[in-house]
Amino acid sequence: MANPPIDTSRQGKFRADVARVTQLLAYELEGLIRLAPEQWHLLQPNWPSDRVAAGLEAAPGEAADEPTAAADGGPS
Repeated sequence: MANPPIDTSRQGKFRADVARVTQLLAYELEGLIRLAPEQWHLLQPNWPSDRVAAGLEAAPGEAADEPTAAADGGPS
């Protein structure tokens, strides 16, 4: 599938143009994801629950695993 090109021509101040083109790109990606959401995924955890599921952090209300003295080279 191919959509028409996004107009990236200068139309005003640089920052405004960057914001406009970024938003247009986000709208295009949103439309593509809506067509086939099962084919899209994030390449990094996005939500806190993703980080918990990946084992990158403890769930809210749970204590994070603290390294023991033995694990960091100290006496056990």
